[in-house]
Amino acid sequence: MKQTIFVMFFLILNSNLSFSQIYILGNISDSTTKEAVPFELLHIRKNFKTHSITTDIDGNFKFKVRRNSKYRIKIWNKIDTIVHVEDSTVNLRFEEDWTNRFIDPLTFNWLDIYNAQVAKKDIEEGNIYLLTTEFHIRSSKRAFKRLQRITKIYGFQYICLGDIKYSGEAEAIKEYNAVVMEYLDKKNKEGWYEKMRLKIREKVK
Repeated sequence: MKQTIFVMFFLILNSNLSFSQIYILGNISDSTTKEAVPFELLHIRKNFKTHSITTDIDGNFKFKVRRNSKYRIKIWNKIDTIVHVEDSTVNLRFEEDWTNRFIDPLTFNWLDIYNAQVAKKDIEEGNIYLLTTEFHIRSSKRAFKRLQRITKIYGFQYICLGDIKYSGEAEAIKEYNAVVMEYLDKKNKEGWYEKMRLKIREKVK
């Protein structure tokens, strides 16, 4: 059942510190009880990188961002929103029904996060990704940049999720990637995937 998401944006202008650091600041609360939602996991995505953070005891979160950038914030199947950051810190407030929020990750339906519909939405928005658990190079910026340069030639970026830990993840990744692969097969010449994989084996270590 779709829930109404109330998102309140407040821009904090800082004209005196034009080179100061800027952030996405936020708070998550329950729309029914009005109480803060502590220790909730958020996924913040920019281009092909996904960062995970949690709210504090008061339901607040803070994430350092770059100017003139676009970020996607996802919280399970509750919240999925795009945030455009310009020259100042952005404040967000999410109010949602968090009844039974403590979901067992072993039984959670990962298809609520990654599925064919989400893939189609990403493609429509020009965000072309393939999900992978293969590349464990997120800590190596140099290797990740090489990987990015190669995949960019073929019109997509990898999102590296790390090892599969929970049941349902593999099925969700397969469904999401099937839609994206169909799009990429139409976009690229025959045999593109094999050529790309060969370049990755040669240049990304």
